[in-house]
Amino acid sequence: MCYAVFDVLLCRPKHCQFLWFEMSSNPFSDNNQQAPYAFQSQVPHGDGDSYIKQLPIIGILTIVQASLELMVGVMVAFNAVMMGVFRNNPNIIREHNEPSIFWMSVGYGILASAIGIIASLRLTSGIVILRRRGRMFSVIMSILGLVTVLTGCCSLTSIGLCVYSLIVLVQPSVMEEYEKAKTT
Repeated sequence: MCYAVFDVLLCRPKHCQFLWFEMSSNPFSDNNQQAPYAFQSQVPHGDGDSYIKQLPIIGILTIVQASLELMVGVMVAFNAVMMGVFRNNPNIIREHNEPSIFWMSVGYGILASAIGIIASLRLTSGIVILRRRGRMFSVIMSILGLVTVLTGCCSLTSIGLCVYSLIVLVQPSVMEEYEKAKTT
């Protein structure tokens, strides 16, 4: 019995096979055999087809981002209108300088117009990506969409979508896919 306990403690293969390793699988041995679990130095790159499969995802994300930006543009436009209404209301106590309220209202109006135009073009870009037409328009709108970062709303998603779409849209396989779609 003492020998059996000693045998288990030494972890012989017949008792504890899950803990027994052969010397050929030792990555630190002088053997030139490669272990089955050794790290491969080459990282496999995705084929071109994997980038093409991401185009519908980018199109849908672009449409969602544009819709959110349109809502922000509507809210900013509502703010500009309400500032103009409050400026002209005689029942409000005038604690602020009226020209500054006017210029704030104008500034909000200009910002709302810029957000609306960019969001509308970005929405069009999402539809264009789904139809696989106008790749350069989509690239330009991905970059121009960064202007809406200035609003603070949806800024992180706008940056992420810009980087993601630029990575995919400049791939050679995606360029070839757009060329094929153009000829059909």
